[in-house]
Amino acid sequence: MLVFEETTARTRELMLETSAHDGYQPANLTAVGLVRYREALANHLSQGDVTSLHAEVTTFPNDCVRGDKRGVVPVDWARRLTVTDWISLWNCARARELLEQGETHAIVVRVGVAYVPRGECENIEGLAVPLDLVASGFRAKYYPAPNKSAFSLPVGPNCHHGIRRLTNAEKARPYVEQTINGVMYRQYDVGPTLAI
Repeated sequence: MLVFEETTARTRELMLETSAHDGYQPANLTAVGLVRYREALANHLSQGDVTSLHAEVTTFPNDCVRGDKRGVVPVDWARRLTVTDWISLWNCARARELLEQGETHAIVVRVGVAYVPRGECENIEGLAVPLDLVASGFRAKYYPAPNKSAFSLPVGPNCHHGIRRLTNAEKARPYVEQTINGVMYRQYDVGPTLAI
């Protein structure tokens, strides 16, 4: 189950706007599949969730899918597509929304259980990331051309990361900056810990 904190009507509006202007085409979808997927995505962004989108994509007929897939789209492939797409859109939209509200950073959090956690993910969990990088990093690692050095929150099948607003208490705490893979993160002081 994926958990998206503070999803608002504005978040959904920005997700729809981002997806409408997104030229990305999942490689396994045919032209017919791409049209059908974009319609399904718009419908579920408006009045559904990633689970309802996944359920619909698993019913796509064979003419929607490229390659050696036969019959109905396999559940695992549909999950990879819908989860990765949904989280990517949500992160971009939420970052844009928080920027509109005057925020500059957000905490990197796990929005769902990873199938196989990667070190790249664990290194940034709990750190504050600049929101402008999250918004501009939408699909940056793979679209319009592969760019492994670009910044993008890890959202693929093995990592499900999102962002959450910094609380006022967190913003009031001191922090140290640290650079990981060329990105300047903030590590906020969590205060004294109790020995157990």
